[in-house]
Amino acid sequence: MLVAIQDVVCSTQIVMIHKEKVARREIGELTTNKATTRLPGVKHPGIIFPEKPETQVKYVRKAIDYTMLDGIGHGVKVVMVQY
Repeated sequence: MLVAIQDVVCSTQIVMIHKEKVARREIGELTTNKATTRLPGVKHPGIIFPEKPETQVKYVRKAIDYTMLDGIGHGVKVVMVQY
């Protein structure tokens, strides 16, 4: 009787594996590659480059003023208890 139960379990597993394989195959048939048609002379379709490139602004180093952070503190409130 134990052998019969094991045969049933094994056969149901085989059927489940087969169903999953068939389902994956059907999903694979639904996927297709995106059709791309490129115009001649276009290297990057969908990217529009400006006609005149923007000029870069020259970097100017500015000193950091830390005095404006003096009033902020460190974020932890200290409670002084007096006895």
